[in-house]
Amino acid sequence: MSSLLLQKRMAADDEASELCHDMLVEVLTRLPLRSFSRSRCVSKSWRDLASGDHVRSKLPLVVSGVSRLRDDDTPTYVSTLAGGSSIRPVDLGFLPFRSGSTLVDCCDGLLLFYSSSLASSFHVCNAITGRSAALPRPTSGRTPLLSVALFDPTRSRHFRVVSFVRWLARGAELEVFDSELGGWAAREARWGLSTDALTATMRYADGVLYVLAQPRQMVAVRLDSMACDVVELPEAVEVGSCFGKLGGRLHYSVGDGRRLRAWALEGEEWVLKHCVEIKMDGFRVMGFNPEREVVYMRVGTKLVAYDLCEEGVEEVWEFGQEGKGHLMHVWVFPFAKNLEDLLS
Repeated sequence: MSSLLLQKRMAADDEASELCHDMLVEVLTRLPLRSFSRSRCVSKSWRDLASGDHVRSKLPLVVSGVSRLRDDDTPTYVSTLAGGSSIRPVDLGFLPFRSGSTLVDCCDGLLLFYSSSLASSFHVCNAITGRSAALPRPTSGRTPLLSVALFDPTRSRHFRVVSFVRWLARGAELEVFDSELGGWAAREARWGLSTDALTATMRYADGVLYVLAQPRQMVAVRLDSMACDVVELPEAVEVGSCFGKLGGRLHYSVGDGRRLRAWALEGEEWVLKHCVEIKMDGFRVMGFNPEREVVYMRVGTKLVAYDLCEEGVEEVWEFGQEGKGHLMHVWVFPFAKNLEDLLS
């Protein structure tokens, strides 16, 4: 009899423990992402739970971007980190180098700042944790013409910074910082197109830097080898063009303010996957969901998540004062553990 009672008590304890676990998961996944990140410091059990793939899979993707109120303003980092139904500027005033630096690029939660007057020209910041670090000075000492941050939190906690220091007729001289190696390396990329054809629209995926080029090309630079490929696009590059990882594959889209067309790159061929009439005046696609076939569109003072398969609006975020300006780029990325560990 005592053995049976003991078994019942143990079963009741297990059920209570499971219920407590499920309730804690619900609480954690409803927190703003920065609060979720800080919750790992509560206890070892909370840290283990918050670091697990099961809880991570329930978290919303982070939506972030770079905005300007006016063309002559310095860029502002905006994000959904605070939670709720708005996308807001992230206060970066606490950064020790902020007043003397300019935000020059972002990539999946990694912010890149540059200053020609500070002892170290480049600084990087983790937008989730607020951690920052100064990079060593590039070895050549040249003033960068264009600099980009490259980071993929689904693959690694390490990042790269690529600084274009000299344009060539059909390529460029670069300096590449690798956080895993801790230093800069001088490199050269030859992409075979006139450098004047390249645009400033770049995306990073799977170790490759992609750059849109006029009139209808995309340059792919493999950073490990600096080998370059030129990919023909299905339509000409326009103001409404967007590209990147969508639903796990590289996509290219063009929107004319009324209809959106999206192609997937399958092997060496572009395949038209979606041709959707969007009943929202003046929409412009700003970014892609890397896991699902959802695009993020600027419509007036709102950022709209639109499901291409269901052909309907999934979520809407309001802009505050910054919505009156220019939203230049949007990044959408999972709240991966590599992101929290970045710069730790």
